[in-house]
Amino acid sequence: MSLLKVGTHYAMLLDEPGFGKFPIDLVHLRVDKPEDLNGIEVLWSQIFTAEMAYYSKNLKLIQSTGAGLELVQFDHVPSGCQVAIVHEHQWAIAEWVIMAMVSLNRGVLKLDRDVREGRWEHHPINSFSPSGTELNSQTLGIVGFGHIGRQVSKYASALGMTVKAATRNPPSQAVASAYGAQSVQSLSCLTQFLSDCDHVLVTVALVNETESLIGHEELNAMPDNACLINVARGPVVDEKALYQALHGGHIAGAALDVWWQEPNKPGELPISSKYDFGAFSNVLMSPHASAMTKEVMQRRLQAAYANFDRIKLGEPVEGVV
Repeated sequence: MSLLKVGTHYAMLLDEPGFGKFPIDLVHLRVDKPEDLNGIEVLWSQIFTAEMAYYSKNLKLIQSTGAGLELVQFDHVPSGCQVAIVHEHQWAIAEWVIMAMVSLNRGVLKLDRDVREGRWEHHPINSFSPSGTELNSQTLGIVGFGHIGRQVSKYASALGMTVKAATRNPPSQAVASAYGAQSVQSLSCLTQFLSDCDHVLVTVALVNETESLIGHEELNAMPDNACLINVARGPVVDEKALYQALHGGHIAGAALDVWWQEPNKPGELPISSKYDFGAFSNVLMSPHASAMTKEVMQRRLQAAYANFDRIKLGEPVEGVV
């Protein structure tokens, strides 16, 4: 049986024993040389362009490295080529969300800077004024209730939080309850949904109907002690509206793992936002890294190699969109 020729732009895909049943012919591609796709049967990438399509006559599968497909130009995917995604990231992102809520609640960013700069104003010998609040009496509103939203709900409810969800296609209350959510509804009454949330987690997919889903009206509906956490995609939240809400003190803080401008290929260095979110001491920021754990990479490699095996065996590929 001939080797399956698999191409990738990512060094993280390693031809290691034990991942798949069959060895593969692994080709590391350069982003600036789409002609290297000649003869490639499987592309392991989040990127597919019209230029790449010209050299992709043998392509059978585009295996995404994650769940996002906004960089795949579907109009140019060759006939007969499937596109598949992998998840495997919900546990890592859920941990990041809990970390973010605790950090914002307890003022961790400020306390860290205080110690680094020699300030002791919050030491108990100087002040009995509390520097934070606990999660166990607070309400988390989850906007989007897929893999990530459901795992966050499980973790948050285990910490004593009241969890409620709003999503495009609400599941039954029985399903929501199984993941710790006390209620689930559609996105049609979002401002009312947000009105009593201490934390709002945004985790919906970016599609036409969810672009700028969280705008001025929605942010103004949140209590002024509430924090916004975005692990979805930057454009799901209106960039200017969020900056103004933080600048005006209309919300208490934010944790942003996704941005309005992100690299589209390795080596790019775009400016993440036209606004200076880094100037706020109550904004926690990371570079779309909430899912970047060793365990996620291992699970995604295993899922990708399992699909490579299915291609070799002529079996249905999993995760096809």
